[in-house]
Amino acid sequence: MDTALRPLTHADLNALLAFERKNRAYFEQWVPPRPAWFFTDNTRYISHMESLLQEQAEGAFQMYVLTSNAGQIIGRINLTISKSGIASLGYRIAQAQSGKGLATAAIKQICKLAPKAHGISSLSAQAARCNLASQQVLLNSGFAKTHAPAQQVSLNGQQIWLEPFHKPL
Repeated sequence: MDTALRPLTHADLNALLAFERKNRAYFEQWVPPRPAWFFTDNTRYISHMESLLQEQAEGAFQMYVLTSNAGQIIGRINLTISKSGIASLGYRIAQAQSGKGLATAAIKQICKLAPKAHGISSLSAQAARCNLASQQVLLNSGFAKTHAPAQQVSLNGQQIWLEPFHKPL
């Protein structure tokens, strides 16, 4: 499948919300749920996303969307950038598109563009210990598990462990 990775824009906000709504249950298996208003209060959602777009314009946060050749959002990648040039990477791929290598390809593309576009020297990421597919995506993208301890968090009433990963760029 041909895809394009590009920065999120204001014009994408409604399509992004549709993507999040469609994949909500799937995503919430692996990451903490978004607040209910994110899905039900369009005014608040738009305001929230506009504030993130402002942060993006200031360089502290970068949001990318992965689109199909038909222009449909099928994934997203976010970078939270520190002043030291290290960024934390997060990503989501639509359930219908998982297992096709799209996440790995998109993350590899981010790794190539991040140093020049955003001044990033390394990336960190976390994957749930129970989410072997996400760990494999990170490993296939050139990340390595770090020696830092895993972080325990609550997800859907259960305690899970988040394994830390790192990649110098």
